[in-house]
Amino acid sequence: MDWPLLLFFAGLFIIMEGVTKTQGRWLTQLLPDFMQRPGSFWQLGWFSFGSIVGSNIFSNVPFVMLLARFITSLPHASLLWLTLAMASPSPET
Repeated sequence: MDWPLLLFFAGLFIIMEGVTKTQGRWLTQLLPDFMQRPGSFWQLGWFSFGSIVGSNIFSNVPFVMLLARFITSLPHASLLWLTLAMASPSPET
């Protein structure tokens, strides 16, 4: 077992839960305004860029868990899920 790695990921999940409960309000206000026309090339491009940056800062799984709470309430959630799956970096094997 790699205990430092397990503690690192546990800490990431705790931080992301704290962000969701305390500062997640800005995300709930930003996503609907930002994704008024989610089929737009530029808006999907910015969403992809934001998911790449967020996944690299917070790690992929905690960041997707953070976005999951907000994406499901948006009108074009299936398109955003596909874009998130395409843009989120996969871990190297």
